Amino acid sequence: MKSLRPPTVATWLLERFLLDPRDTSLIGDLIEHYTQGRSRAWYWRQVLIAIATGCWRDIRAHKLLAVRALAVGWTIILLERWLWPTVWGRLLSPLYQSGHFYFGSAHTQASAS
Repeated sequence: MKSLRPPTVATWLLERFLLDPRDTSLIGDLIEHYTQGRSRAWYWRQVLIAIATGCWRDIRAHKLLAVRALAVGWTIILLERWLWPTVWGRLLSPLYQSGHFYFGSAHTQASAS
């Protein structure tokens, strides 16, 4: 027998990702359709579509904020890829070679010496 409760994780995701007041009625409608006999796959598909649509709606409503978020994210990724091998690698390399950053057990470290 099918449970009358919709998938908990899917409902939780809907509640967390949809912030528009109109979305509470959407959640209620999806739950109502599910309790009337729709499948779990149908419910999940509707949840994912609603989240994608909501994200797209927010990006369109806040274009500048979305562009800034992308720019900051890519800048962090590029700096991390550049800084780690050059600056951080040079700073930490002597510590690794001296054994100060050894992550093995003391027995393994002693036998490695």
